[in-house]
Amino acid sequence: MKSIPDRLKALKKNIQEYEQCFNRPKNSVKLLAVSKKQSVDSIKLAYESGQHAFGENYLQEAIGKIHHFTEKDISWHFIGKIQSNKTIAIAENFDWVHTIEREKIAFRLNEHRAKMKKVLNVLIQVNISGEESKSGVSLEAFPQMVACVKGFRWLRLRGVMGMPAQYDSFKLQCKSFVPLMDAINLHQPKFDSLSIGTSQDYKAAIAVGSTMVRIGEGLFGPRKN
Repeated sequence: MKSIPDRLKALKKNIQEYEQCFNRPKNSVKLLAVSKKQSVDSIKLAYESGQHAFGENYLQEAIGKIHHFTEKDISWHFIGKIQSNKTIAIAENFDWVHTIEREKIAFRLNEHRAKMKKVLNVLIQVNISGEESKSGVSLEAFPQMVACVKGFRWLRLRGVMGMPAQYDSFKLQCKSFVPLMDAINLHQPKFDSLSIGTSQDYKAAIAVGSTMVRIGEGLFGPRKN
């Protein structure tokens, strides 16, 4: 079984090769290590192997990990569903939030960051395929949410996060991202961050323009529930 350092090396090599294959600028795609349900030791091993950006879904679990690490060059990303009563803790502990889908959440995050006088990097979560099981604003509501979030001084709207329906075929994976890319190109072509692509479809995501792929099992191995 491969170790975390070996998997990380292989992932970075794949990303570099896909950048070249799909005519993407060198180093234009960042790797976000999805560390939910992973131990502090596993995160430390990934960090010591050169991975400095980590994504967490569950607030209480994440805070324990964040407080364990004092390294200033670690970037913590919240990628889970946000409950309004947890916005204070999210605002206080994370550098990025990927999952804004409601004006109320944006308002509360902005309010808390205003007290800190520190801008928060945020992404709007879009429900690309319209599946009821997935969170995010609809493609139709996307322009209004962009206008809303842009109105908050202490939120820096960097782009979009999404997860389409899952397919095994590379061609279908690429096609599944098209509605989101069309919406971005139509309404906000100057976004600099597109958080799409997971362990299953990150090659296709890079092909269509992802700047940040979220990899969990591909780096850490199967999660222990």
